[in-house]
Amino acid sequence: MSWLGSSSVSLVSKESIMVTLGSVWCANFWYCGGHAGSCADNNGNLLEQDFTSQGVSYVQGYAYDGLNRISAVGEVNASTGNSFDWSQTFLYDSFGNRAVSPGYGNGTVNPVWTATALSQFTNNQFIRGTGDKYDGAGNEIQVASSSAPNVTANTMTYDGENRMVPANIGSLARRLTRMTPPGIC
Repeated sequence: MSWLGSSSVSLVSKESIMVTLGSVWCANFWYCGGHAGSCADNNGNLLEQDFTSQGVSYVQGYAYDGLNRISAVGEVNASTGNSFDWSQTFLYDSFGNRAVSPGYGNGTVNPVWTATALSQFTNNQFIRGTGDKYDGAGNEIQVASSSAPNVTANTMTYDGENRMVPANIGSLARRLTRMTPPGIC
């Protein structure tokens, strides 16, 4: 596969993939630990990706829990050594809601938009204030403002099949709708 001149995607083996974008960006994806060419426990979870962007090399590592959900991620700048530049760990409740433990470095998250503890979920819903609301089917119909969690900033509407149909995005002052091209169901 090739686009943008010298860009390519190569299947190196069933355990690794290489993607390049000329000399600007290159990545290797590894599904076996330690860059192994094959392994008996390859279940399709990405374990590591190495990439180079504008001459700087990075390594990102991933860990998974017993249900194959991501449980941790971290990144090392390969030129600075073996300490993590950033990391995150993830916790899940019985509904599958995910909370992010921000870790450190550039892996920190904005707690206004991201649950950082499982206790932030009430009845399977992430509610930061009275501006967040859900309908009876569990669809989020109002999203609170980032600066004022008790003020609704955005509203969404759903059809009978729980598909979002229009959304009013407050800061954009426009109504967004999904458009289906003619002849497409």
